[in-house]
Amino acid sequence: MTCITSDNTIICGFYPYARFHLGNKYVWMEFHTYCGPTFYTDANMSKEYIWKDEDDIENDPIWIPFEIWLEKYEKSQSNKKA
Repeated sequence: MTCITSDNTIICGFYPYARFHLGNKYVWMEFHTYCGPTFYTDANMSKEYIWKDEDDIENDPIWIPFEIWLEKYEKSQSNKKA
């Protein structure tokens, strides 16, 4: 079980995860519906992904594969409910 720590809160559970090919490396991600994605540079998900430019995070290349994954994930969730 993976836990996310935020200020004085610990959120634990089983979250969907994915591996993205980014350039010449892989980036792993776990997704929490309330907290959003957390990206890692190792398969053990212990080393957090470092943003190339802290001032321009929304233009980081990781968002392109994430948005594709998120669209597929949301579609699969809506199919489960139907």
